[in-house]
Parts: sequence; structure tokens; C-alpha cells
Amino acid sequence: MAGDSQSQAAAARTTQDAAQAAAQATAQAAAHLHRPQQPQLHSQQQPQLQPQSQLRSPQHGPRPGLAPAARGERPRLRGWIHAVAAAVFFFAALVLGIFAWVTLPAGQALAVNVYAVCSVALFAVSGAYHLVPWRLARTVAWWRRADHSTIAVFIAATYTPLLVLTDSGTMGRWILAIAWVGAVAAVALNLLWPTHPRWLGVAVYLVLGWLVVPLIPHLWRSAGPAVVWLLAAGGLIYTAGAVVYGARWPGRQARLFGYHEYFHSATVAAAISHAVAVWLVAA
Repeated sequence: MAGDSQSQAAAARTTQDAAQAAAQATAQAAAHLHRPQQPQLHSQQQPQLQPQSQLRSPQHGPRPGLAPAARGERPRLRGWIHAVAAAVFFFAALVLGIFAWVTLPAGQALAVNVYAVCSVALFAVSGAYHLVPWRLARTVAWWRRADHSTIAVFIAATYTPLLVLTDSGTMGRWILAIAWVGAVAAVALNLLWPTHPRWLGVAVYLVLGWLVVPLIPHLWRSAGPAVVWLLAAGGLIYTAGAVVYGARWPGRQARLFGYHEYFHSATVAAAISHAVAVWLVAA
């Protein structure tokens, strides 16, 4: 009987130990299930530090104004026509300016030199804008504004010696004032609204370019028919070039000589015609 009691006690202790072990295993399993899982890195997958530029959000993009210029593929002669014209007009303007200071009164000489300086600036700025491979979009935008602004300034500068040297009277002074106010307005348009429609800029230049029409009888009498015909020819050439520029035709997809080159060629031809007219008036 004593042996049976000891056997039963040993069996009870064994059963109790097994129950405790099972309870501990269950508790450990539950704790493991509630513990957050940590990602394991393989030996080949090491954490890498990202450079500062890659840590930015994709929607932020590059810093404002530092984006690369994307001007696309352009005809190979883009800018060369006005670059060569700038060199030619520089020497012509130098001779004209010196001649004016030597032979004309100070006020008239100043008017001639305003035209001379602006003629060089027109082609120099255009040549630099179209020919130099500017890297930043911000730089290209500022050169574009300067290029378009010099067109209006050059138109007003062309009127200046013609109306000052021919003593055009009250009407001439009014037209000259309107031309310069229009030039300033065009500069403001290009600086403050650089994305304005192309047709608007073309319209402004055409209006400024034909302001001289009411003074044709006066110029015919005081400067001579040759000056009037030269001015008319230059105005028509300018207008044709402006139409080509506004329509972007012909040569929109040209690789060597496109619509912009036709426009630049027209501006050079018209500027030469008007330069000869200024020379005749100054002489």
C-alpha cells in the first residue's frame, strides 16, 4: 500500500511539472506573437546613406532658377546672322558717331549717337542670346527679355535722329515721345510678363514701326525722296520679317536656316536700309 501511495505521488508531481512547462511555453509563445517584428538585413543588403539632393521630395524638383536650359535642337545658323551684323554695325556706328560729333550741333550729334549705340546693342544682345549655349533656364529667360526689349528701343532710337535733325515740329516731337513711351512700355511688358503671347509682341513692334507715317510729307520735303523710300523699304522688310516670326514659317523644322533666320535676315536688311537713311540725313 505504501508503494502504491509513493507511485501515485510521483505521477502527480510529474503531471504537475508537465503542466507548468506547458504553461510557460504558452506564455512565451504569446509574448513572441505580441513583440514587433524587426526587419533582418542579409549580408548583401547593407543600409546606404542617400545624398542630400536625393532626400528631397520628387515634387520639389531642382532649386528655382537653377534648372538646366532646355532649348532643344535649333538650326546651326541660329544667332550667327545677328552676331556678324553686330560687328559690322559696331564699326559703322563708330564712324557715324564720330562724324556726328565733329559736324553737327551737340543736340543733333547726341540724337545720332543714341541711334548708333542702340543699333549695336540690338544685334549684340540678339547674337549673344541666340548663339551662346547658356546653361541655366534663368539665364536664358533674362537674355530673351533683353533681346525682345532692345527691338522696341531700337525702333524709337531710329526715329530720334530722323525727327531731330529734320526739325519735324510739334507733330514730330509728339511722335518721338510716343515712340519712346511705347519702347518703355514694351520693355516693361517683356520684363513683367515674359510669357506674353507672341502675337502681342509682334503687334507692339509693328505699331511702333509705322508711327512715322504721318510725317512722310514732312520728311519728303526736308530730307528728300530717297530717305522716304529707304524708310518705306525698311518698314516693309521689317513687317515681312515680323509676319514670318509670328507664323514660324517657313522653315519651322529646318536644321540650317529656319524661320528665325529669315526673320533675322529681314531685320538686318531693314536696319541697313534705315542706316543709310540716317546717314543721308546726318550728312
